[in-house]
Amino acid sequence: MDLFAFLEQKKNIINTALEEILEKTSGPNWTLTSTMHYAVFPGGKRIRPVLAMAAAEAVGGDAAVAIKAGCAVELVHCSSLVHDDLPSMDDDDLRRGKPTVHKIVSEGVAILVGDALMVLPLEIITETNELPAEVILSLVKELAKAIGRHGIIGGQTADLESEGQEITEETLRYIHQHKTADLIVAAVRMGAISARGSQQQLASLTTYGNSLGLLFQVIDDILDVTGDTSKLGKTVGSDEGLKKATFPAVVGLERSREIAETLAEEARSSLASFDEKADPLRKIVELVRDRNS
Repeated sequence: MDLFAFLEQKKNIINTALEEILEKTSGPNWTLTSTMHYAVFPGGKRIRPVLAMAAAEAVGGDAAVAIKAGCAVELVHCSSLVHDDLPSMDDDDLRRGKPTVHKIVSEGVAILVGDALMVLPLEIITETNELPAEVILSLVKELAKAIGRHGIIGGQTADLESEGQEITEETLRYIHQHKTADLIVAAVRMGAISARGSQQQLASLTTYGNSLGLLFQVIDDILDVTGDTSKLGKTVGSDEGLKKATFPAVVGLERSREIAETLAEEARSSLASFDEKADPLRKIVELVRDRNS
């Protein structure tokens, strides 16, 4: 299969759906709605919603049933980036090659934009008529778990508290598991749940999402040391400047590369029981491992 054609097709579907969801309003709400749109477009590769759709196909379903779940995950991801870039967090000026949200509006409005993008996914999921109530409830539970104290927010808190501190690899993995991997786990699980995947399939996809999510973050940490700002679309070296907890900082660059290879193999192995319908998930592992932007 042609992975890039697959990614482009799914990305176009997701972008169309997100455009409909993020329709700008006029009047007093214009600043909020237009800035929410700015935070989401133009997006990156849309890997998380693509993973949701690919997971739906992997368990034998139609990718279309996972579009809303994928959009919900992507909006949460964009919300986390808005908050992550704030002066009180990572204080970044660039995101996807353009000024971060708090650079085009006030910091207060940027916080509210991130909040609005975090809540909107619950509207999307609960307003759908295509899925039974028990499936919708499961999707809400998956997303809430990925966001909350044992998810992104918990990981981000631990990350902030670890700045400038000597930490163990165990603590580092905790941070990245919750700050990054949990939302990727949610993406594949929500896609499979939307397509009525079995418990055995969900267990395998959970392992896949965990390994892929950690791999994504390890590579991200490596690129912050070795990458190119023009390719990454964000400032290289910002993690080191803030004394952030990263894999290269804690275990070194070479060990970080070894960990990345191990995680890639774990992600591939977790799909052993799936047939060729899971090939996009397999190829995404290589894409993440080999990315330079």
